[in-house]
Amino acid sequence: MTIPASATASQSQPYTDIQGNPGPGEVTLTFINNTNFPYAFDHRADGESPAGTFPFSDDTIGQGPCEGRKWGPYYNITNVGPNSTEQVTVEAAHKVEAQAVLGPEQNYYTCWKTFYPEQPDSKNDCKRGGWKDYHFKNQGQCIRYVNTGKDSR
Repeated sequence: MTIPASATASQSQPYTDIQGNPGPGEVTLTFINNTNFPYAFDHRADGESPAGTFPFSDDTIGQGPCEGRKWGPYYNITNVGPNSTEQVTVEAAHKVEAQAVLGPEQNYYTCWKTFYPEQPDSKNDCKRGGWKDYHFKNQGQCIRYVNTGKDSR
């Protein structure tokens, strides 16, 4: 993706944003780009390993809300065109994190935001195959989580 050196957003704040809609064992992320330029968003679930590193991973972001933070590795990139949104549903047991990581204007980056998937609240949530919705290996694992809060997924 080619990104101009600088840009001015066409609309009012927020220039980029991320919204999360939790479901059982998943979060649907909406990546919002209200600028006239493409931006790349990244997400990770449950401490997954990076997919790779940017050539500038050790460089520090010089301005905006993420100032002082290193670019670091990337996980799951989603490119979002100018004045567009994209949705991605991510399966997770514990948490999903997302950020706006690349674009022409560092002032419009969105630092890591955390979203939590829904968890079972009762034994009934685990019954009749409901344990599968929460990504447990079996019904007993799900019920143990409800009873003790211990997660063995």
